[in-house]
Amino acid sequence: MIVRCNGCSKKLKLPQHAPGRNVLCPVCTRHLWVPNENLHATCISCACKLIIKAEWAGEAVRCPRCSQVTTIPPLVVREKSVEPANAVLETHNQAASEPPSVPVPQKAPRPEESAGNRAESTHQSSETPVTSSGVACQAQQAALDVVAQPFSKPLSNDFLKDLTSIYREFPPELTPEECIAELARRFEAARAEHASRKAAFLRDLIITYNSLGHNVFGPVDDGTLARLAREFESRREKVRVQVAKHFNELAEDDPLRCAVGLFGILQYGRVETAHTRMLAWLLDPSKEHGFGDCLLRALLSFLKGTPIEGQIQVSKVQAEHIIRKGRLDIFAEGTITPPDGSRTAWLLLVEAKVDANEAEDQLWKYERWAHRHGNGREVFRMFLSPDGREPTTAKQPWTPMAFWRLASIFRAAGVQLRNKPGFHLLRHYLAGVLKDICSWTLPVIDPHESNDPYSFFEYLDRVNQHLAKEGAIS
Repeated sequence: MIVRCNGCSKKLKLPQHAPGRNVLCPVCTRHLWVPNENLHATCISCACKLIIKAEWAGEAVRCPRCSQVTTIPPLVVREKSVEPANAVLETHNQAASEPPSVPVPQKAPRPEESAGNRAESTHQSSETPVTSSGVACQAQQAALDVVAQPFSKPLSNDFLKDLTSIYREFPPELTPEECIAELARRFEAARAEHASRKAAFLRDLIITYNSLGHNVFGPVDDGTLARLAREFESRREKVRVQVAKHFNELAEDDPLRCAVGLFGILQYGRVETAHTRMLAWLLDPSKEHGFGDCLLRALLSFLKGTPIEGQIQVSKVQAEHIIRKGRLDIFAEGTITPPDGSRTAWLLLVEAKVDANEAEDQLWKYERWAHRHGNGREVFRMFLSPDGREPTTAKQPWTPMAFWRLASIFRAAGVQLRNKPGFHLLRHYLAGVLKDICSWTLPVIDPHESNDPYSFFEYLDRVNQHLAKEGAIS
């Protein structure tokens, strides 16, 4: 289950036996009480009232009436002045012979196993939530044993606290080997994010070093390092001036100056399906936002690497497009007719990931489907993620796209959309993307205090280049 701390708004993934227990927020260290009460939701398709078990908060459920998948928002949990149960840190100072008692719930059924196994209609009888008691699950016991062992070097309390919070997030049915695999996956994801920022810094370092008249592989002495430091300081000051100039030229209705995100206030800020459905709506020229093909043209031009001239005809834009072995987050198809009268048919495949990883061979399955159904059409493939990482299950080229970069593309194209019915909806949506997914602090007061300066500068640069092209600024 997924909950949100009422104190720090951090989203936490808890085991399914968490309802009716106290947990410790790893960010603000509040003691949070997780209620064990049924949740109420409404199917987004048929408006059927659903009764949801507490342990399925933040997960997708299937409506028993229309079989439409609905994502339940995270459960907001509040502080309660009770000592948290099953504190692993306390076990570090005790013998590991007596592990604390932890309930072992039954494994939650998946939505596809039956039409109504996760949600019950109010017209049907309510199912009693599973409650069972027992000893600590195998994975948690392994964690307790590790923490309780004597180490040759002392472990910091911060490390033990982080380890505790991570193990508590794991589903209770995981084996120790699966726990290790999950830890490795999280480490690799964090390392990939840091590697992308490191690569950007190294590119700048090489450019700066070569500008001093040296080969990057040449000798480096103290004098060269001193000159390099002065050059960096000079360039940093130039960038600061440029950032301030770009920021001051932004309109008051720019998402960076907006404090309210569209989905954040609904606690859907990181719900993947909410974003893919919104993006499909924005990309569809036939919808009531009034944008026409403006945003779709901007996105296809970016993916193609050159501006698309002429007419864009769209025959379909659909979120959660079902195919034989999966579901495309966004699928679109149509034709492009340039001024010379020729016609090119195209497909657009978008796979978005917010907090999840790719399934086994996921993108490769989509590629094979597109090959069978493409019939020679030009295929645009985009992999959307918070950090713009490369996909791991693809065998053909996919364009990696960070959410902030997509926001900058839409914002740049949206300069001419101020008088359209959907402009302010787009504005609040982009603000929510930057705030909820990219973790930018909005509204921006000091442009030099960004926690992601490279992305922040590129966003400003792209938007202001388009503003200058449109004649909105000098």
